[in-house]
Amino acid sequence: MHLRWRSRASCAGSVEEVKDIKKGIVFTLDSLLCIILAGAMLLACLFFLGETDTGINSRNNLAFFGMDALTVLEKTGMLRATIVSGDPSGIGSYLDGLPPQICASCVIYSPGHDVLISSRRSGCLSSNDTVHHIRTFIDTDSRIRYALMEVWIR
Repeated sequence: MHLRWRSRASCAGSVEEVKDIKKGIVFTLDSLLCIILAGAMLLACLFFLGETDTGINSRNNLAFFGMDALTVLEKTGMLRATIVSGDPSGIGSYLDGLPPQICASCVIYSPGHDVLISSRRSGCLSSNDTVHHIRTFIDTDSRIRYALMEVWIR
C-alpha cells in the first residue's frame, strides 16, 4: 500500500470540494424531505376522500337523481305526450338511457290514484330499497296528474 502525501496547495482544493459536497448533501436532504411531505399529504388526502360517501348509491344522490329525471320528463313534454298517446315507450327509452347501475320506474296516476301509465327500465328487477319521488303536472286537458319515480341500484 502506497500513501501519497499532498502538498498544501492540493489540500486547499480539497476543502473547496468538501464545501461543494456539503451543499449537495443539504440540497439532497431538502428535496428528500419535500418528497416525503408531498407523499404524506397525498396519502392523507386519499385517506380522507376515501371516507366520504360520494357514490351514486347513496340515498340522497338517488333522491336527487329521481327528482332530476322527473323534471327532465316534464320539461321535455314527455309526460304529457305519454298521457296523450297512451304509449309509455318514450318514458321507457328515457329510463333505458340512464347509467347502467341505476334502475328506475315511472308510474303516472290520476287524482283518484288510478294507474294511467307505467314504465320500468328493461332488465331491472324489483327492489325493496327504493327511493320515491312524486311530481305533479298538468296534462293537455288541464287535469292534474301525478308522476311517481322509483329509483334503486341494480
